[in-house]
Amino acid sequence: MAGLLMVAPATSTPGVQPVDCVTAGSGLLQVFNVDDPNNSGSYISKFKLLDVETNEFVDAPNFTDLVWADLGLPGRWMNAAAIDHATGQIFGVVRHTGDDQVLVRFDGDGDIEYLGKLANDAAPKAATVTSTGTFVYNNNSATVATDRGMERILNVSDLVAQADYNAALNVVLGETVSQEGEWVSGGDYASFVDANGDEFVMWHW
Repeated sequence: MAGLLMVAPATSTPGVQPVDCVTAGSGLLQVFNVDDPNNSGSYISKFKLLDVETNEFVDAPNFTDLVWADLGLPGRWMNAAAIDHATGQIFGVVRHTGDDQVLVRFDGDGDIEYLGKLANDAAPKAATVTSTGTFVYNNNSATVATDRGMERILNVSDLVAQADYNAALNVVLGETVSQEGEWVSGGDYASFVDANGDEFVMWHW
């Protein structure tokens, strides 16, 4: 069944909507990838919220699971998800072991747009979007002999959706910002602006 699903390329879904974090109560959103019980070797990306009272993750009520086999991309999963707070657009990287990693834009209804593949064999597990709309992520690729550290994509919300996953492979995105290996280790990224108006990106486990 998985092989049949790859015959037609996964197409971008028109109508990806921004998310209103204030009224939607999205909280601290996290992507969890679990085995797909109906498709061996494939995954489902589930969205959960951190309940700060119980310190437990609960299902996000406004988000639909992404079943990658149903989307024509068995064996893939999502990581390095982040939101552009200025536009409400959510981004993530569709990961695949030993293959291209593709940046996507998606919403809570399960709509998805394929934007382009990451340069430098990047395989990120952490990302954030700065106040100026820069998607910042780490390069955690096992295929790269030396750590490439931090990379970025400017004006991420302005990226044009490609027709499908295969078309996105022809669009290369990203550039290296830092080759410090410490940036690779972070489990997630966050950006913040201090009292002086200076913005910083930090990583945490």
